[in-house]
Amino acid sequence: KLSRVDEHLHDFIQGRVQLGLEQAAVKEVVGLHVFFQEWFNGELPDTDEAFARFNDSFAEDFQMVVPSGNTVLFSGLKQSLRAAHGRDKTRGGIRIWIENAAARKISPGAYMVQYQEWQQLVGAEKKGRISTAIFREKPSEGRDAGLEWVGVHETWLP
Repeated sequence: KLSRVDEHLHDFIQGRVQLGLEQAAVKEVVGLHVFFQEWFNGELPDTDEAFARFNDSFAEDFQMVVPSGNTVLFSGLKQSLRAAHGRDKTRGGIRIWIENAAARKISPGAYMVQYQEWQQLVGAEKKGRISTAIFREKPSEGRDAGLEWVGVHETWLP
């Protein structure tokens, strides 16, 4: 039986074959968004152990440019995400999925993944953004392939 992450990879990448850390970077993008969906829907416990899936995946110097153009640092993202546990449970839940993910090595030890992220609350229109994520290799500490998120830039899709 396939794990949830592998099911999402099959569904959203539709059999695209990539090798090595490029594939691990795409798997990390999908896996983290599965975590987001489960976190926002309150399907995971609000514990340090469950939150480690997010916390341990990011570089301390991580930065994200959100669709509004503002820059969010890792410390702010971590704080707001931790506080958002179960936020969508009372609204019927949120579905988050990834489409059209493609990865490439951009320099020794660095990888870029471009993908579309879609979100839909129950009974609402879906909203999408195109994202570019940068990863760098990190010595493996029990995480998939030893990659960490360094940066993300998001733009709203029409």
